Amino acid sequence: FRTHRELIELMEEKRVEVFFYGLFMDFDILREHGLVPERWEVARLHGYEFEIASWGYLRTSDRQCVYGVVVPANERELAKLYDNTSGILTAQYFPEPVLVETLEGKWIPALCYVATSPPEGPVNTKYANAMVKLAEKFKFPAWYVEHLSSFRNAT
Repeated sequence: FRTHRELIELMEEKRVEVFFYGLFMDFDILREHGLVPERWEVARLHGYEFEIASWGYLRTSDRQCVYGVVVPANERELAKLYDNTSGILTAQYFPEPVLVETLEGKWIPALCYVATSPPEGPVNTKYANAMVKLAEKFKFPAWYVEHLSSFRNAT
Protein backbone atom coordinates (compact mmCIF):
# COMPACT_ATOMS: atom_id res chain seq x y z
CA PHE A 1 0.00 0.00 0.00
CA ARG A 2 1.06 3.55 -0.65
CA THR A 3 0.37 6.59 1.44
CA HIS A 4 -1.65 9.47 0.06
CA ARG A 5 1.52 11.60 -0.15
CA GLU A 6 3.35 8.84 -2.10
CA LEU A 7 0.47 8.70 -4.59
CA ILE A 8 0.53 12.49 -5.03
CA GLU A 9 4.30 12.40 -5.57
CA LEU A 10 3.89 9.60 -8.12
CA MET A 11 1.23 11.60 -9.98
CA GLU A 12 3.47 14.68 -9.97
CA GLU A 13 6.26 12.67 -11.53
CA LYS A 14 4.06 11.10 -14.21
CA ARG A 15 5.29 12.32 -17.56
CA VAL A 16 3.27 13.17 -20.62
CA GLU A 17 4.50 13.95 -24.11
CA VAL A 18 4.53 17.67 -24.91
CA PHE A 19 4.82 19.12 -28.41
CA PHE A 20 6.98 22.25 -28.43
CA TYR A 21 6.95 24.30 -31.64
CA GLY A 22 8.46 27.66 -30.63
CA LEU A 23 11.53 28.76 -28.71
CA PHE A 24 10.88 26.04 -26.14
CA MET A 25 12.49 23.74 -28.70
CA ASP A 26 15.73 25.32 -27.43
CA PHE A 27 16.80 22.88 -24.74
CA ASP A 28 18.99 25.53 -23.07
CA ILE A 29 15.83 27.59 -22.45
CA LEU A 30 14.02 24.51 -21.11
CA ARG A 31 16.93 23.74 -18.77
CA GLU A 32 16.93 27.34 -17.48
CA HIS A 33 13.34 26.74 -16.38
CA GLY A 34 13.96 23.33 -14.82
CA LEU A 35 12.90 21.01 -17.63
CA VAL A 36 15.75 18.74 -18.71
CA PRO A 37 14.69 16.68 -21.74
CA GLU A 38 15.63 13.04 -21.20
CA ARG A 39 14.67 12.31 -24.81
CA TRP A 40 13.09 14.09 -27.75
CA GLU A 41 11.75 13.40 -31.21
CA VAL A 42 10.96 15.61 -34.19
CA ALA A 43 7.27 15.59 -35.09
CA ARG A 44 4.68 17.57 -37.00
CA LEU A 45 1.23 18.76 -36.01
CA HIS A 46 -1.31 18.76 -38.82
CA GLY A 47 -4.12 21.29 -39.06
CA TYR A 48 -2.14 24.30 -37.88
CA GLU A 49 0.22 26.92 -39.26
CA PHE A 50 3.00 28.59 -37.27
CA GLU A 51 2.97 32.39 -37.21
CA ILE A 52 5.16 34.97 -35.50
CA ALA A 53 4.05 38.27 -33.99
CA SER A 54 5.78 39.41 -30.80
CA TRP A 55 5.90 35.68 -29.98
CA GLY A 56 5.20 32.47 -31.90
CA TYR A 57 1.69 31.07 -32.06
CA LEU A 58 -0.46 28.56 -33.92
CA ARG A 59 -3.31 29.34 -36.28
CA THR A 60 -5.67 26.66 -37.53
CA SER A 61 -5.12 25.71 -41.16
CA ASP A 62 -6.44 22.87 -43.27
CA ARG A 63 -3.43 23.13 -45.61
CA GLN A 64 -0.42 23.37 -43.32
CA CYS A 65 1.43 21.62 -40.53
CA VAL A 66 3.77 22.78 -37.81
CA TYR A 67 7.12 21.16 -37.05
CA GLY A 68 8.45 20.83 -33.54
CA VAL A 69 9.80 18.38 -30.98
CA VAL A 70 8.05 16.04 -28.59
CA VAL A 71 9.54 16.00 -25.09
CA PRO A 72 8.32 14.18 -21.97
CA ALA A 73 7.52 16.45 -19.01
CA ASN A 74 5.58 16.28 -15.78
CA GLU A 75 2.97 18.66 -14.41
CA ARG A 76 5.42 20.38 -12.05
CA GLU A 77 7.93 21.06 -14.84
CA LEU A 78 5.24 22.46 -17.15
CA ALA A 79 3.76 24.66 -14.42
CA LYS A 80 7.21 26.06 -13.65
CA LEU A 81 7.99 26.61 -17.34
CA TYR A 82 4.77 28.47 -18.10
CA ASP A 83 4.61 30.31 -14.75
CA ASN A 84 8.16 31.61 -15.23
CA THR A 85 7.39 32.92 -18.70
CA SER A 86 3.90 34.35 -18.11
CA GLY A 87 5.35 37.86 -17.67
CA ILE A 88 7.29 37.57 -20.93
CA LEU A 89 4.62 36.08 -23.17
CA THR A 90 2.22 38.54 -24.79
CA ALA A 91 -0.60 35.99 -24.97
CA GLN A 92 -1.97 33.26 -22.73
CA TYR A 93 -1.12 29.70 -23.75
CA PHE A 94 -3.21 26.75 -22.61
CA PRO A 95 -2.57 23.00 -23.03
CA GLU A 96 -4.62 21.18 -25.63
CA PRO A 97 -4.49 17.45 -26.40
CA VAL A 98 -3.22 16.80 -29.92
CA LEU A 99 -1.91 13.97 -32.09
CA VAL A 100 1.49 14.58 -33.64
CA GLU A 101 3.18 12.52 -36.33
CA THR A 102 6.86 11.62 -36.12
CA LEU A 103 9.05 11.63 -39.21
CA GLU A 104 8.76 7.81 -39.21
CA GLY A 105 4.95 8.06 -39.42
CA LYS A 106 4.24 7.11 -35.79
CA TRP A 107 1.34 8.97 -34.13
CA ILE A 108 1.87 10.25 -30.58
CA PRO A 109 -0.75 11.79 -28.27
CA ALA A 110 0.71 14.94 -26.72
CA LEU A 111 -0.10 18.20 -25.02
CA CYS A 112 0.45 21.36 -27.04
CA TYR A 113 0.26 24.85 -25.56
CA VAL A 114 -1.85 27.05 -27.82
CA ALA A 115 -2.56 30.78 -27.49
CA THR A 116 -6.18 31.77 -27.08
CA SER A 117 -5.55 34.72 -29.41
CA PRO A 118 -2.55 35.95 -31.43
CA PRO A 119 0.13 37.68 -29.37
CA GLU A 120 0.07 41.45 -29.50
CA GLY A 121 2.75 43.50 -31.18
CA PRO A 122 4.77 43.52 -34.38
CA VAL A 123 6.83 40.64 -35.69
CA ASN A 124 9.78 39.94 -33.42
CA THR A 125 12.66 39.43 -35.90
CA LYS A 126 15.00 38.25 -33.13
CA TYR A 127 12.48 35.49 -32.38
CA ALA A 128 12.23 34.68 -36.11
CA ASN A 129 16.03 34.41 -36.40
CA ALA A 130 16.16 32.05 -33.40
CA MET A 131 13.38 29.93 -34.89
CA VAL A 132 15.24 29.57 -38.20
CA LYS A 133 18.35 28.39 -36.32
CA LEU A 134 16.30 25.82 -34.39
CA ALA A 135 14.58 24.59 -37.56
CA GLU A 136 17.97 24.10 -39.21
CA LYS A 137 19.34 22.37 -36.10
CA PHE A 138 16.48 19.86 -36.09
CA LYS A 139 16.67 19.49 -39.89
CA PHE A 140 13.08 20.56 -40.55
CA PRO A 141 12.09 20.55 -44.24
CA ALA A 142 13.45 23.38 -46.41
CA TRP A 143 9.94 24.73 -47.11
CA TYR A 144 9.37 25.10 -43.36
CA VAL A 145 12.68 26.90 -42.81
CA GLU A 146 11.71 29.18 -45.71
CA HIS A 147 8.35 29.87 -44.04
CA LEU A 148 10.12 30.83 -40.80
CA SER A 149 12.64 32.95 -42.72
CA SER A 150 9.79 34.96 -44.25
CA PHE A 151 9.17 36.54 -40.83
CA ARG A 152 12.70 37.99 -40.74
CA ASN A 153 11.71 40.67 -43.24
CA ALA A 154 8.18 41.26 -42.00
CA THR A 155 7.26 44.74 -40.92
